[in-house]
Amino acid sequence: MMDGQKYSDLVRSVYELILKEMEFYKNHPRQEMVKSMYPKFILMYEFLRMLRGEAFTEIRPSTDSQKDFYAMENNIRVKLEEIRSHINPDDEYVQLKIKEMQKNFIL
Repeated sequence: MMDGQKYSDLVRSVYELILKEMEFYKNHPRQEMVKSMYPKFILMYEFLRMLRGEAFTEIRPSTDSQKDFYAMENNIRVKLEEIRSHINPDDEYVQLKIKEMQKNFIL
């Protein structure tokens, strides 16, 4: 089992990793790359939400960092909206990438 400090470190590490990936693609010169990453960014955002507290509620250790985690989640959401504003989520290529991801998951 993980203690509160290791749990906080995990959430922060995942947050930093997602931020770096989003920053890299946010201003990427090839629009197709941004479009292909958009659905993945949504999954990354949802994964951070799960780590932050939407899942693992019975097994995650207690921590005083939940306020920080909510701020991180909100920051990723804002970055996701910024990326979305630069692409058309209904674009054929974006939808193709979403469909490709859906093939791997039965929802």
